[in-house]
Amino acid sequence: MSDKDIRLLIRRYSFYLLTVNDQLQYTRGSYIRLLLIFSILPIAQTIGSYYDNAFFLAGDDRGLLEHYGQWSVFLAPPLLVYLASLALKKIAVAARDLASYSVKGEIPARAAEAVERHLGYFKLKGKRIKLFFSTLIVLGAAVSAVNFLQTSDPVKAFGNYTFDSIKYFWGFLFTRISNTLLYTLVFPILIFEILLITLMLVRLLRAMVDEGALYIDFFNDDDCGGMSAFGFINVLIMLFWVVVFCIILCDFLVQKEVATTLVISAVFCSTLFIVQSVWGVYSIHTCVQSKKTETLAEIEKVLKTITAGELQVNTVLKYIMAGEVPLERIPPVMQLREVVRSTRTVPYTRNAAIAVNTMRIAPPVMAVIRLFA
Repeated sequence: MSDKDIRLLIRRYSFYLLTVNDQLQYTRGSYIRLLLIFSILPIAQTIGSYYDNAFFLAGDDRGLLEHYGQWSVFLAPPLLVYLASLALKKIAVAARDLASYSVKGEIPARAAEAVERHLGYFKLKGKRIKLFFSTLIVLGAAVSAVNFLQTSDPVKAFGNYTFDSIKYFWGFLFTRISNTLLYTLVFPILIFEILLITLMLVRLLRAMVDEGALYIDFFNDDDCGGMSAFGFINVLIMLFWVVVFCIILCDFLVQKEVATTLVISAVFCSTLFIVQSVWGVYSIHTCVQSKKTETLAEIEKVLKTITAGELQVNTVLKYIMAGEVPLERIPPVMQLREVVRSTRTVPYTRNAAIAVNTMRIAPPVMAVIRLFA
């Protein structure tokens, strides 16, 4: 994968809002474009609600300034685009530099094939990938249509009126335009991107392991065999789903009666969140654990060679006392064994692992609490 491919993918999947320079760093103009474009419809919705006199509504009804769900929709899209784009950039750079993760310093044939295949997926090459992409778009359009029907009769759907109900014309109009664009285009494309990133992460590591080419650096500062770059990609994916779930949770808070569609969305996103976070990390874990087990077995062979085939402490002590074992050769090997043993098979520090596991269980727990509270 070339730098040109990386720049093109980042532009396409950020809706041509984010661009990177020759060093693959985001340009300053990228952030400005991202914020400006995603602020147009929120500004229109705010002006519309002003003319509808719907900033605040009486009783259980929710005006624009009381609707946490809508404010999460205002804030989330640019953040989601950025998180997905950064994850895409990281996996693309890892694919480009895959030789640095190879024992021989070159990309094995199967891994190179996997890179090209997944680059094709991102470019929508192949009938199945086009079908999958189209399915996500159709599902997004269906969600938008259901949302239209719900806000046409909000009391029946949610138990209360909101600023974007049909009785508030301008809020209804601009919010339907906004939600149609978000649910039919933005969210499906971003979810498609995130799913492909996870798939690419797993397939690349598996191809490297199957070829016996994955290089695990037990002396790397990250304490996880040099795999922290892949772990960071997984964290970005998890953060993406946390933001999505925050939108759903905020909608939970403003609905007097929780809509069935919102429950389905929560279950769907929670399932994808858990599966993706575990799938990506498990792939890294198995790769590091396999190499760790293999290396420890080699170290044990060396120790047996030094100690005349014995690893029982009492027997080895006897050999040492008899001068039959070169004592000075044992400590370096034992130290090396401890280095290998201490290498973490998950690509996080201990504190980071706590944060990651919290992110993993928080969405479903919050959903259950909200449903039964």
